[in-house]
Amino acid sequence: MTVNRGPGVAPIAGVGTTTVEHRLQLAGLYAENAPGVPRSGVLGQATDQLVIAKADWSYDIGPAPLVINRTAGEGVYTPTLTGTTNVATDAAPGSNSRWDLIYVKQNDQAKGDADNEAVIDVVKGTAAASPTKPTGSLPAGAYVIAEARIFAGTTGTSDGSNTVTQVWRHTAARGARITIRNATERAEITAPTKGQEILRTDMNQVSAFGTVERWNGTGWDHLGHSEWTFSVAGVPSATVWGSSTMTNDAANTTDTAFVTTPGTDRLTLRDAGTYAIDVAASFGVTGNGRSFMQLMNGATNVKRQPNTGEDTGGVSVANYKCAANTTLFFTSYISLASGTTTWAGRVRVTRIA
Repeated sequence: MTVNRGPGVAPIAGVGTTTVEHRLQLAGLYAENAPGVPRSGVLGQATDQLVIAKADWSYDIGPAPLVINRTAGEGVYTPTLTGTTNVATDAAPGSNSRWDLIYVKQNDQAKGDADNEAVIDVVKGTAAASPTKPTGSLPAGAYVIAEARIFAGTTGTSDGSNTVTQVWRHTAARGARITIRNATERAEITAPTKGQEILRTDMNQVSAFGTVERWNGTGWDHLGHSEWTFSVAGVPSATVWGSSTMTNDAANTTDTAFVTTPGTDRLTLRDAGTYAIDVAASFGVTGNGRSFMQLMNGATNVKRQPNTGEDTGGVSVANYKCAANTTLFFTSYISLASGTTTWAGRVRVTRIA
């Protein structure tokens, strides 16, 4: 076991806080991918595009505070970028294509660097029909924030089929919610603390920003909501409805890892937890008869909700606790004397605990 001094302990007779101890203290303020493994990345980044291609042979890098773990057990460096920094690269190759790696680095003479400056630079790869990214040419401690593929015949980094891929990661204060682009990035968090939350920007359930997942000690629970619309034509009078077509609501994309629709009028809740479920429909008729909607778990009635007339209906459950992989279905009844109706509506499922 090693006990490290905190910051602010002045060296007296050669004993005081070292630079490594200071960086270890800083690392304690930020998120980890695993215990003792700080999560390198950008803090509080408001835009998805940190590195922007230009019409000339350069890139613009926007403002950003960074957290960079260079060496295991030695804490983090926290360089910052202010304003817009422009960094040059080489013109396009004469044939084929190459990779550019745009990186940020905090130099440290104590680690063998030439100076103690913070730098932004580009490592250029070798052109080929299938070029290799020049990761082996990166200087020690470099943190790559973008990868660009540059094709022959182009006149600037933004020209033609050239591409820039943002590969920097979001990081956060320790215990705060971490923004994650996809499941691949989530897998980099190999040993999260129980209760750690992430925001998945590739899932559009809670809002335009994404959906929330929480580590329960063994897996990721999905919070937020999914929503669908449904429609069915030719519903006979005085019958229980049992077939419709469920389609994704364009404003709230279904996350199939959270809830699935295995068949008409059915949904499967993949995670154990507590849910709010709301079904609403319009029946395409006007009348003062009666109708109801009902949510079922197999033969068990979860809730049957009478409606005041024949024109609209719905059923809502505020706190439904269930096991993993529970399948529910909803039915309805309308008391028309004759004829058929066309129904349309929506289903919303919200994970609340």
